[in-house]
Amino acid sequence: MAYTHSTLFPKVILFASAFALVFLIGFYMLQVQGITYHSYQVASYQSEIGELQQFIRGLDNHFQSLTTLETLSPKIEALGLVPVSNLAYLDLSTQQMAAK
Repeated sequence: MAYTHSTLFPKVILFASAFALVFLIGFYMLQVQGITYHSYQVASYQSEIGELQQFIRGLDNHFQSLTTLETLSPKIEALGLVPVSNLAYLDLSTQQMAAK
């Protein structure tokens, strides 16, 4: 049986349509997989950022506790330096002495 133009053309269109549909579904699935992967990655980074911010707060608190006058005074005296007798704070915004 010989294929004629009238019987071959609908089969080609059907095959091309099926191929295009399969290709588009595959492309869609790849895009969804990529978006899902990146959303999990962003959530992981957000969690890590939260942990690091908490760690930084802990370090900041530790630094603040190490730099208080009560902590530094014994170290100053142990080094034989002159101990602090009059403490004054400087307000950097106005460059004036701030109240203690």
